[in-house]
Order: sequence, then C-alpha cells, then structure tokens
Amino acid sequence: MQRENVPEYSTNVLREGITNTVMHRDWFLEGANVFVNLYAVGVEVVSPGSLPQDLSLTDLGGKNVQN
Repeated sequence: MQRENVPEYSTNVLREGITNTVMHRDWFLEGANVFVNLYAVGVEVVSPGSLPQDLSLTDLGGKNVQN
C-alpha cells in the first residue's frame, strides 16, 4: 500500500482562476492587491475593481462592452 496525494482542487483550475484575476484586474487602482482565500469549503480569488459602467451582473455572458 502506498499513499497517493490527490489535490482537492485541480492545478489547472487554480492557475486559470488566478491568471484571469491578475490579467483582468483594474490596474488603475494603485496599491490594490489580488487575494487568494482558502476556506474549508472552497477557494475564493478576489480581484480589485468593478464591472464597467455599462455592465451589470445580469449582463454577464450576454453583453459585450466595447472601448
């Protein structure tokens, strides 16, 4: 018998979440940081900033905002 370490969260999923958070953060917020919070029930990746003015949470996945 040998112990096999199985990660609770896929490395690919964590990498994608953190990469997206860093790439899409609001770079105009000086001193703001990206946070990765580990909880017993999950992982939370927090990015500084907010949605563009013309976009709401209900619009996500169905509306594009052009610069």
